[in-house]
Amino acid sequence: MEQKVFANNQIANRGISNVVKLQKSGTLGLSRCALRYALACAEPFHPKARGVCGVFGTSFGPSQKVSAVTRFTFVVGTAGLGFVAIAPCLANDGILAYATTASYATSTVQILTANNTLNTGVNTVSESQIPYTTAQLNTTSSSSNNPSLSGRLLAAGVRVTYVGTTMNQSGTYNCLAPSDHYNVSVIPGGTTPNTVASIQTDPQVVLEPCDRGWCDMAITPAFPYEMGYSSSSSVSGSSSVIYPYSNGSTYINTFNYSAASVNAGAPIAVIAVTGAQGGNVFQVELIQHIEYAGAIVGATASPSESDEQGGLKVLRAASQMAITKASTQKSGWALMYDLLKEAGTQAVQHIVPATIGAVAALL
Repeated sequence: MEQKVFANNQIANRGISNVVKLQKSGTLGLSRCALRYALACAEPFHPKARGVCGVFGTSFGPSQKVSAVTRFTFVVGTAGLGFVAIAPCLANDGILAYATTASYATSTVQILTANNTLNTGVNTVSESQIPYTTAQLNTTSSSSNNPSLSGRLLAAGVRVTYVGTTMNQSGTYNCLAPSDHYNVSVIPGGTTPNTVASIQTDPQVVLEPCDRGWCDMAITPAFPYEMGYSSSSSVSGSSSVIYPYSNGSTYINTFNYSAASVNAGAPIAVIAVTGAQGGNVFQVELIQHIEYAGAIVGATASPSESDEQGGLKVLRAASQMAITKASTQKSGWALMYDLLKEAGTQAVQHIVPATIGAVAALL
């Protein structure tokens, strides 16, 4: 079968997609599967990013694709600081985010108190659109150690906008989603609650004025173990099953919320508002693109695709998005397009469309 590449004037080959597409010159193109994954990493809220499937590893069977959105608010507290901290989560009864209320009176990003309870003025947020619970993800078959349900987080996105009065509009967004997924609630390398000054020293932080536009961040896998499906609790511990980007290890993230039903995953992204009037309200939208597999999935499963080499090209580009956005102010698909060229997708202008509209037309 002839293998086609994605050119601006071509229709995507919807047949075999787990084969890397090559031009006659030998340069790497992107399959439809990898192109959709690139869109999910660059523009996680784009409608054509929904239903993305994992590009990593061989696809052994059907899977369920879930693109879950949750919306809530956070408020600037009495000390002039408000924030939302994100801990990507695969279960609907896990803690997805921590958000401040008007009663938050601390000047640091302090989610927990010294005795591992929630700080005053911090609320937890869960994702109701996710179809599975912690118990289901931690269930194994009776005859083996294989899980009856496994999940993996392919990409996620968070965006924030001011929703108060124009007269009270003020402040700065401090947006940080570090590519190495360290715990943003403590100063790196220690256990002291993080400060805005410390957040601003990370070269991946993006500072933007608070207004009615969206301040947005993308979150993608950072390590090899984050690309695969979760394992059962008896293999790797319940935290890593539920929180694939923050595995619950005290050594790694020094985070232990004892009041949670399971060890909560460490938050690995934060948008903190400083310099704003106390009581200012900000709308948050979160999206998670998740793939589930296993016996529980049943009739909700659909065929999967994979493109290992194309996916690695995309992931290499995605891992540079945060720091490049901070230094260039480019974002979204325009930034992804530039980074794909740097990641080794040669002559990418002949294979991958430069505009997001052309990308969406292929998908």
